[in-house]
Amino acid sequence: MLLTLDSASDLTMTRVAIRSWLAVVLPAERVDEVMLASGEALANAAEHGQPPITVDVGWSGPLSLDVLIRDSGSWRSARPANRGRGLSIMAALMDTVTLDTTDGTAVKLSRRFD
Repeated sequence: MLLTLDSASDLTMTRVAIRSWLAVVLPAERVDEVMLASGEALANAAEHGQPPITVDVGWSGPLSLDVLIRDSGSWRSARPANRGRGLSIMAALMDTVTLDTTDGTAVKLSRRFD
C-alpha cells in the first residue's frame, strides 16, 4: 500500500488507511504496535520534514512487514528537553529501524511476525 501526504492535515486519514490495511492481516495487538511505531515516524516527518511524505506498507517476505516513511526534508538532530524519544519507541516495537538521510529522510520499520 503506497500513500502520499501533501500536508500534515493528511495524517489522520493516512493513519486510518494504514490501520485498516493492517487489521486485515494482523491481530489487534500487533496492529497497535505497528501503528505506534509508524505513527511516531509519521509525526516526525510531518513536524520536521517537507512534503510530500510517502508511506509504503507491505510484506517483504511471507512473515516480514515493512513500513517505509520518506520525506524530502533535511535531517536534524534530536531536540533537547523532553524531545527525541521517537526513534527509541520505534526500536522497542519493531525488529529493525533504519534511518537514511541521504536524500530527504527515510525511516524503514521492519517486523517479523511468526
